[in-house]
Amino acid sequence: MKSIKLSFILPIYLFGVTDFELINYNDKSVSGDGVFVGVIDSAINKDHPSLSGQIQDQIYSGYKGGDYTPDFSVDTHGSHVAGIILAKPSDGVSGVATDAKAYGVQITGHNTDGSSKFTAPNVYEYFKDKNIAAINNSWNTTVYPLSGLNSLTSSSISFLKNANNPNDYIPLIQRDSTASDLIKLSKEKQILSVFASGNEGIISPGIMALAPYYDEEIRSIIVVTALDSAQVSKDSDGKFIVTTKRDDNYDYLSAPTTYSNGLKGVYNFGLTAPGTGIKNVNASYGTTDILTGKLDKDLYRVSSGTSMAAPMVTGAAALVAQKFPFMSGKQIADTLLSTANKDYIGPKIIVKETVTGKTLCDGNVLCYSSKRYTIFYVDSKIPKNEDGSINEKAVENDLWASGYFSGNWKYDRMNGMAAIDDDDYPWVQEVTKEDLFGQGILDIDKA
Repeated sequence: MKSIKLSFILPIYLFGVTDFELINYNDKSVSGDGVFVGVIDSAINKDHPSLSGQIQDQIYSGYKGGDYTPDFSVDTHGSHVAGIILAKPSDGVSGVATDAKAYGVQITGHNTDGSSKFTAPNVYEYFKDKNIAAINNSWNTTVYPLSGLNSLTSSSISFLKNANNPNDYIPLIQRDSTASDLIKLSKEKQILSVFASGNEGIISPGIMALAPYYDEEIRSIIVVTALDSAQVSKDSDGKFIVTTKRDDNYDYLSAPTTYSNGLKGVYNFGLTAPGTGIKNVNASYGTTDILTGKLDKDLYRVSSGTSMAAPMVTGAAALVAQKFPFMSGKQIADTLLSTANKDYIGPKIIVKETVTGKTLCDGNVLCYSSKRYTIFYVDSKIPKNEDGSINEKAVENDLWASGYFSGNWKYDRMNGMAAIDDDDYPWVQEVTKEDLFGQGILDIDKA
């Protein structure tokens, strides 16, 4: 974030780099030709013009004794994710690895409500004999054992109730059959899995991405958080400035997205990539809305989330696999992590936003807002009073100077929720740059 500086000459920054500029993707001579990736998500519309011939095969979950039937008027997530990885270039929209091909595994969608009627496919059996460079996982679970918060929901808290030490967490993760299969693929086949960190505004990722933290034998997983390329600037030396600014309405625009979960505890295998305002495949193209009867004529849609950042990394993995076909998933992961761009200017302070819905606040009264905020000081100290308490006026000044509109920040803190207090998840925290950005920003040309 850009702080107010007193100087005789104010530096001029041009806001808004492109997504491919942010990840340094200029050399298109390597395109993923001959490389296969996996996409575990909702169903993929293989007949979309930008995906024609790109989807090698896909399998569906079992549902109510039969197979899942896609409804692409609502099942749009998987196609958008697949498009970010490998969509053919058209009308200024392109995937990262445009000549790669994908195998799809559907585990989410309009008729998968988490009930006993839904059965996930056997991911291990599907992928174990395939030559797969990486498997994209733009899904996770709202359980955060590395944050101190643990969970935002009572159902997820019950999920953790028997976890008393780190050895308990791998069995918990493996209760999800897909996660268990991915761990097995990592250990036995060294297939790389790329996970989205999640979109709840928590400082650490959801638990499904944490397997390497609890088991050192698992070394082929990358966790990805999101940036907004439109809010990244460059200085005169070409170095990225990861910042915020106010718009004309005094709302803030943040390059470190308020929604994306951070990478605390997983920074050794964490990366940052563009995830906001990503334009790519619209699976609903050519379908008719059953309510309005309107034909969808839009080839592309815009979506945001760490779900969009993860496939940027999966596409990059496909490029590395083409250039270095002898590499295992672990070696591909090491290459992407070790070549990430660490030479950027980060913010002093950022704010994360958690959307809680209707929630009780202290005193068991309904919270004023469904949005809850946490403030993070990045490689800098929280301002304190002489008695050691937090200097709230100084925090407010820092928020303002960093481009954040202070507004109701005092009233909408995470620790104001009835189930959360400062012992669990302080309203202001000190973190490192790595807690937010991991090993750095994905750098494709360097990889």
